[in-house]
Amino acid sequence: MMSQGTLFRHAERAYAKYLQAWLRGEAYQPLIINGLGDSLHIDSIERTAWLAELQAHSKAATDYGYTVDLQTRNTRAAAAQSTVKHVLFETLPDLLHFLGKNVAFKSFSADVALLRQSLPELENWIQVNWKQIIAHVGLWPQLLEVCFFFKNNPRPALHLRELPISSGTKFVETRSAVLISLLDTLLPEIPNSTERNFSRRYGLLTDEPRIRFRWLDPALAKGVTSGYSDLSVLQSEFVRQPLPCHIVLVVENKTNLLAMEKLLSKVQLPKAIVLFGGGFGVARLRDTAWLHQRTLLYWGDLDVHGFQILNQMRGYFPHTKSVLMDRDTFEACKNFVISGEATTVTSLPGLTSEEYNLFLLLKENNWRLEQERLPSHIALLALTLAIK
Repeated sequence: MMSQGTLFRHAERAYAKYLQAWLRGEAYQPLIINGLGDSLHIDSIERTAWLAELQAHSKAATDYGYTVDLQTRNTRAAAAQSTVKHVLFETLPDLLHFLGKNVAFKSFSADVALLRQSLPELENWIQVNWKQIIAHVGLWPQLLEVCFFFKNNPRPALHLRELPISSGTKFVETRSAVLISLLDTLLPEIPNSTERNFSRRYGLLTDEPRIRFRWLDPALAKGVTSGYSDLSVLQSEFVRQPLPCHIVLVVENKTNLLAMEKLLSKVQLPKAIVLFGGGFGVARLRDTAWLHQRTLLYWGDLDVHGFQILNQMRGYFPHTKSVLMDRDTFEACKNFVISGEATTVTSLPGLTSEEYNLFLLLKENNWRLEQERLPSHIALLALTLAIK
């Protein structure tokens, strides 16, 4: 026999369908829920208790809710007896009362009316995204304010924090997902449609990414940057202005960037720099054409992500040479291995066969050997050989 909880869930699913029909302008259709499982063959005590609970929550007892529809059957053992055929929610108030949705539906219908009146062009969005309307109840005046601003200023030359939004730009940051959905519908053109970041997607001014590097040649650092050895420059400047170096070593971890001066203090590295790649952030280097004319080395973690990043680097710069990402290094430092992170990636066409086989070994065993765990004498020897 159907419990009150199960009956509630059936009604709740029907309510979701009703909301969609209501948005289409369709009138409420009485809701019938069948299959309550009543039978004269059920234990009489259990059945009596179930019927009492069913009637206690019915419209007859509470003035709102479902009506219990009975059907009469003749039996050989006794006179005609009744069983529950179905329950019926005859009106919308009945359904709303049973589900406790009176306030929610009132808010939903008010928000829909506000959206339709304010921005009629959102009608298709409303039909598809009705759950978003519910999820952002009470916030639609603020959301619409943002929509109107971008509709009237499709390419504002402002930073996000400068937007003249009464609810504050923190609101835009925390509600960016629904705002992207709305603005993509409203705006005739999206400045950067492949961007998921709100500011970059809609052409707001942003803090340009920076590229950090260290000189590994003190003389060159003195001559080019007045002795400053550790610098961060705008990505556009780095792309546009080649550095007078012959060797570029890209490291995945910041620790290795900082330790490089100490690590290589006994080795002469004329015209060499080390770049902080920042993992998959090596994408920032993609358009740096002058790197094609440099000896380019990549030193990443010995894990699945490290080899994915190496593959990414070779997609931009096919001549990239890996350092300390080989089987001998792994075996020599195996006592430092920890658990890694899983990946579903299987195709890495930029790797050599030896690198790919090591990638598979790490993937299958969920192993990870971080760069900074490598003993300095092993790292020093491999790097010295790589740059010669």
